[in-house]
Parts: sequence; C-alpha cells; structure tokens
Amino acid sequence: MGDAAAFRDQLMDWVYDKANGTSTEIVPIMEFAESVGLDLDGAYTLLWYCRDEGLLRDKGSGMGNPCGILTAYGIADVRERRRRRADPALRARACRSGLLNWFYRQRVAQVHMPITEGFGKNNGSLWEGVRFTDVEIQDAAEYLSAKGLIRGIERSPSCAAPCGRRSPLTASTARPTGRATWRTTYATRRDTVRRSTTDRCSMALLRAVSSRGATAM
Repeated sequence: MGDAAAFRDQLMDWVYDKANGTSTEIVPIMEFAESVGLDLDGAYTLLWYCRDEGLLRDKGSGMGNPCGILTAYGIADVRERRRRRADPALRARACRSGLLNWFYRQRVAQVHMPITEGFGKNNGSLWEGVRFTDVEIQDAAEYLSAKGLIRGIERSPSCAAPCGRRSPLTASTARPTGRATWRTTYATRRDTVRRSTTDRCSMALLRAVSSRGATAM
C-alpha cells in the first residue's frame, strides 16, 4: 500500500485531466500506473486507496482493467491542491521545510557535505504531487544558509553547473539545534508578550483602584 499510495496526488491530477474535470468519465488508470512503475496489483491498490478516501469510484473496472471515476470530493481535492500549488509563498515555505528535513536526515546518515541536487531526486521534494524545481531548491538552500540553519558553500568551478545557472549549494549538515532554537525563541517571545500583557493589566487595575480611592476621599 505504502509505495502505491505515494502516487495518490499524481493519479488524481492525471484522472482529472483525462476526465476534463467531470464526474461522468470512466478513466482507465493502467497507463498511469505503468508510467510510475506500478504493476497491475499496484494499480488496483492505488485505485482502491483513492476509492476508500472518497476521491474516486471504481465503477467500470474489469478484470485487468482498473478504472476510476472522479467523485465531487475528488474534483474539489484536485482544484484545491492546484490552488495551493500555484501559491509561490506556500511552495517556498514547503521547499525550505522539506530541504531542511532532508539535510538533517543526511546528517543522521553521516553523509559529508551533501549537495542540494540530491534533494531534488528524493521523495521529500514532492509537494502536492509535483516536484520542486531546481531554482526553488537552490533558493531554499540559500535562504536556510542565510538564516544559519545550514552551512554552505558553492561548488568549485571544476564541478560548477552549466553556464547561465547558479552552482548547486554544497552544504554541511543542518544544525541539530535549529528547530529547538526556533521553539525556544518562539516560547520566549510568547512568554514576554504574556508578561507584558499581565504587567499592563496590573498597572491599569492599580490606576483604577487609586482613582476610586481618590474619589472616595
């Protein structure tokens, strides 16, 4: 189930396009399954997974011919995902998060100076069914480096990228304290705001009591 289910978003996009976004077309999915390396069992597994999630109906499927029909929920799912996918801010945040997680896994695996290009070949670079582009990955690496979450250098001219492209960033491991630092910083700011709010409320209450005392006198 796990390997087949990983293609869920891609299958939904594919069926949506084949059905022209309608819930009346019966779409054979074996062509898609073969394009991502799934056999017949994998195709049925993926179809039934989407069916159980309410995204597709398997009506029309015959022996050796898995077919899907979009449901209303499936149509809404694809449209909403495409809306998110088209949002550059959401894509940038997702790419940074995915890349940072990938760098940390490289550190755990004791990979020395992993190159950002490796992330683009990893399933972690898939977001909403589509891979991040080389430009998005490079921008994310430079952002993380500027924030001090990874330490990076550009590759030497001897292994630079083709002319007209920036060389991929070669980075050391992600800081293991990076997330803890964010949490600590957030908690500190939150506590500061709480204390500040409490102090303001206390001062306001004190002024009100003093004012009433003065009036009574």
